[in-house]
Amino acid sequence: VTLRDLVQLYTGLANGGKMHTLHDGTEPANTERTTATILDDQAAWQINDILSGVKPPEGAMQHGIAYKTGTSYGYRDAWSVGFDGRYVLGVWVGRADASPVPGLSGYVSAAPILFEGFVRSGLASVPLPGRPPGVFNPKREELPVTLARFGAGADGLVQATATEPAPTIIFPPNGARVDLGTNS
Repeated sequence: VTLRDLVQLYTGLANGGKMHTLHDGTEPANTERTTATILDDQAAWQINDILSGVKPPEGAMQHGIAYKTGTSYGYRDAWSVGFDGRYVLGVWVGRADASPVPGLSGYVSAAPILFEGFVRSGLASVPLPGRPPGVFNPKREELPVTLARFGAGADGLVQATATEPAPTIIFPPNGARVDLGTNS
């Protein structure tokens, strides 16, 4: 999957489930836009609602951006794709020869560039589409017992509620030293 493929796919989230042909601004103004429906508008809104609630990278302002990050196996690629109500932007960070970069991750490496890209574009942020009719978005109290597994504590943080004690780690025993070898 290329970065262009990811950005193309995310146009469907940004547009209520309708994926648009990518344009980079160099095409004539009358270039025809093609669309394909990849999700219904309710499913797209649910995903947007989740992605718009992701904490922005350290030092970045939210700017109404919904986004997702990813890191490939072996720290070879880090990416982030984000969108507001009109624009989709994708960022890839890595080495052209696909060699690993220790510590590389989408959240630490690509997401700050994504947010900076939205800021530097100079374009006003366009709000994400509102909730379409018919979306089921219940409060925690309205969920069936099997889905209402978490409750907010006095500090506002979500606390897991369990009816049995937490599992005990028996190996390695507390205070033990485990040799991980020279290649770790």
